[in-house]
Amino acid sequence: MDAALAGLVGALAGAILGTGGTLTATLLTTRAQAHAQYAQFSRDGRRSAYSAFLSAGTAFRTEAKKWEELAFSTSPDEPAIAAALAAAEGLRPDVVRAAQVVAVEGPDAVTENAFRIVDQTLEFVNRAGGSVRERALNSPAGQQRRYMLSAHMTAVDMAGRLYDFAGLAREALHGPARPSQTQRRASLPIVI
Repeated sequence: MDAALAGLVGALAGAILGTGGTLTATLLTTRAQAHAQYAQFSRDGRRSAYSAFLSAGTAFRTEAKKWEELAFSTSPDEPAIAAALAAAEGLRPDVVRAAQVVAVEGPDAVTENAFRIVDQTLEFVNRAGGSVRERALNSPAGQQRRYMLSAHMTAVDMAGRLYDFAGLAREALHGPARPSQTQRRASLPIVI
């Protein structure tokens, strides 16, 4: 009987260990899948937020560019200039809302860049608006030009920041860029 009992206990212990191992493996697999799904969900949320911000920022920049083309033309059309500025100003709330969503998704570097662009939209509207006001008041041409150039420089800087934002967003989504094989070869020292 002792041998039969020992065999029964051994079989029972084997069944318990086998079941425990299966449950542990299932638990670990489920956790890994949940983590992967959450990471994908988070990445999709960031991608959506970054895309919406880039779209809003690019739309604002496009309207700012229209204002620039009209304001710097040789025969300025005052109503068209004011309308272009109003169109850009009307898009500013979209940029602000999109930046707020980026702030929720993060990371800090991307969020900070987004809010710098938001600041630039207000700066552009104020400076371009100053130019429109100076024209309406028939102020000296130099004063009008100063506002126009200031608005232009803000718009140019905004284009660079949008480009930087895209790079930061790409890095936040996919990690730091790795140099291509060609870039690695080009960076090797030349020994003569």
